[in-house]
Amino acid sequence: MDLAILVRHLTQALGTDATPDRVERVAVSLLDSGVLVPLQSAADTRALVLAAGAEAGTLLHAVSGAVAQAGGRVLDVSQQVDPHGFTLSMLVDTAHVPDAFTGLRRALEPLAEQHSAVLQVQLPVLAHVLQGR
Repeated sequence: MDLAILVRHLTQALGTDATPDRVERVAVSLLDSGVLVPLQSAADTRALVLAAGAEAGTLLHAVSGAVAQAGGRVLDVSQQVDPHGFTLSMLVDTAHVPDAFTGLRRALEPLAEQHSAVLQVQLPVLAHVLQGR
């Protein structure tokens, strides 16, 4: 199971309670338990973008556009829409983003205020399930 699948499962399991902070806390808890192993390596150029807001279409469009404009490439997207809001998890390749992780974070920062959303950019150290489990 890769990171995008883990985040998708966590987001779906948490349902309307899925926020970037909650998904991160659950994933970190799983990582700390020893069930999961680190995914990040020195050569890993991926970042995880987590967003939560009220407007699904405009937030997905804005985040995808900012990622592309910064030079990133969307590898996977998972989203949860309900009457109370929208949660987005996006795995991004930052190999062609100037300053990689930091550059992507800078490109996305203005969107939080513009869309009244919570946005986080993280290194995908959340983990993947050990092979064979």
